[in-house]
Amino acid sequence: MGYSINTLTRDRMASVAGGLTFLAVPFVLPWSSLDRVDMLGLALSWGGLYAIVRRPDRGGVILAALFLVAVVYTRQTYALAAPLAALASLLARG
Repeated sequence: MGYSINTLTRDRMASVAGGLTFLAVPFVLPWSSLDRVDMLGLALSWGGLYAIVRRPDRGGVILAALFLVAVVYTRQTYALAAPLAALASLLARG
């Protein structure tokens, strides 16, 4: 998460704060010890979003599409949020 924020803003303090805030989310820290499929889905969706943010060209879009398809196979509720966020990121960049 911190790498994505650093790529977008070029602000090191914001990326550190975003990365540490991510660990404070109740979904991440307490449930990570259970190794549920939710964590795999969250990791894959964030990987897809990172690929879009880091490389918005054709190669990054294909890699992000692979990640987002894998997300649907882990948990169907991720099928809407992560692809919409990736689409919004692509539309915002033009």
